[in-house]
Amino acid sequence: MSITIYQDMDGCVCDFGLAMVTEIKRLATLSDTEIDALESKSLKKGLRKYIGVFGAEYDLQKAELNHKVVLPLLYKIGCQEGWLYDLPTMEHNGLWDWVKNSGFYYEFLTAPIGMYAEEDKTRYVREVLGSEAVVNVVPRSEKVSFCTPDSVLIDDHHTTIKEWNKAGGHGFLWTGVEGGDLKALKDFIKGLQ
Repeated sequence: MSITIYQDMDGCVCDFGLAMVTEIKRLATLSDTEIDALESKSLKKGLRKYIGVFGAEYDLQKAELNHKVVLPLLYKIGCQEGWLYDLPTMEHNGLWDWVKNSGFYYEFLTAPIGMYAEEDKTRYVREVLGSEAVVNVVPRSEKVSFCTPDSVLIDDHHTTIKEWNKAGGHGFLWTGVEGGDLKALKDFIKGLQ
């Protein structure tokens, strides 16, 4: 089998969650005058609602990013030009280092957030990761259209992995468990050869 790896970015190679938590915490500590000076009306409204529910000093965690009060902030912040380019890498988990040195052909398969996603994510791959790999930016629900019997998707979204496997590919759920995921991934790939 000639394996092609499709690598998700957010939550696997770059730390969208950490960056978002950090930015929301920073914004929550702004003064009323500074919040008023923000350009986006929906960001101002969402930020005030967040502060009203959680308070300005709340220690927001990644697991809370799907909270109904937090979710609108996530989209508003993530849609800003350059925001996705500035995400921290997740070098500590070893995934990117393994993928780029695995000897397998790989492409990035990542979902957009806002109109700058394709440009920012491609620039991230080229300049931050130093890779010339193809960067496919498609809605999460369309990732499965890349599936072939010889393809492996590494993704942190349960539903995407289920859809990939159902379509006949080989999906590996990246949970972010430091150390354990990489060993399990290597065993998973070895089992396909």
